[in-house]
Amino acid sequence: MDFHYPPGATPLNPDEINGLIPTHITTRAELDRWEQDNINEALLWLQKQKRKEVLNESFMKQLHKKMFCHVRRWAGRFRQSEKNIGAAWYQIPIELKQLCDDVEYWIENK
Repeated sequence: MDFHYPPGATPLNPDEINGLIPTHITTRAELDRWEQDNINEALLWLQKQKRKEVLNESFMKQLHKKMFCHVRRWAGRFRQSEKNIGAAWYQIPIELKQLCDDVEYWIENK
């Protein structure tokens, strides 16, 4: 695979590239297209959901899996490598819980 990243983009490490499901992808543009198609499917799934409890780790992982299940083997799981954006990989569960709690508070307190 020949992925050329624009400045500031988050590159995939070799393990992440090996975890891609479609084996025919050779460029970042092709990967982006597969991801977008998968996300569009997830949006349709999301519109049909009747759940009220969405501000939790379980739902977030389920949504992530729906968004990337046709693209990445690790869809629905927290990353295990450092990136140039976001929280440190080992802090993700804590940061996600804090974010969900914050959003719940904002909703309750308008």
